[in-house]
Amino acid sequence: MQFMTAVSAGGTFFGNTIRIMAQVENKVTREMVVEAEKVTGIRFTKSQRDMMLPTLQNYLQNIQYIREISIPPEDAPRLYFLADTRGIWTLTSKKVLEG
Repeated sequence: MQFMTAVSAGGTFFGNTIRIMAQVENKVTREMVVEAEKVTGIRFTKSQRDMMLPTLQNYLQNIQYIREISIPPEDAPRLYFLADTRGIWTLTSKKVLEG
């Protein structure tokens, strides 16, 4: 339980520390986890570090993949949300609306 509490409490800071360190080598190493522990004040056992290495490596790969996605300038962020409610049951009519 202490392991999960420590990860939750320092997760953002710990995760960001790992991410910054891993950008240089494009991989997460056990030594990086140990250094991140020192910076964040969190302590893990050797087995806990071994368990988290594949997950941290996966997170790093996902971040790299997202950064490689090219979004054209004409795809501006949406400023509003317009739900298409055709064909959805409503509480009052209890029948499918056709649009």
